[in-house]
Amino acid sequence: MNTPTITDIPGVKVQLNKGQLMIQSQEEALQSVEVFDLNGRKLHASGTVEGFQYTVNHLPTNAILIVKGVFANGQKWVKKLGN
Repeated sequence: MNTPTITDIPGVKVQLNKGQLMIQSQEEALQSVEVFDLNGRKLHASGTVEGFQYTVNHLPTNAILIVKGVFANGQKWVKKLGN
């Protein structure tokens, strides 16, 4: 079964501030998080998260980032950050 990816993430706050990415989910636990730049380079991979909050430090502050995540229920989501 292929789970669709969502880009509008109700109940999830994703923000980048001074190189620190913070992800907070209100409703569903996070399973994993990956961060990519626009060239497709993987900047971070979380492994298993198993929580409602996750933080990534030391990310570029002047880049557009793609954040891909998976909730504990298997639902995938994608969020673009930056200009």
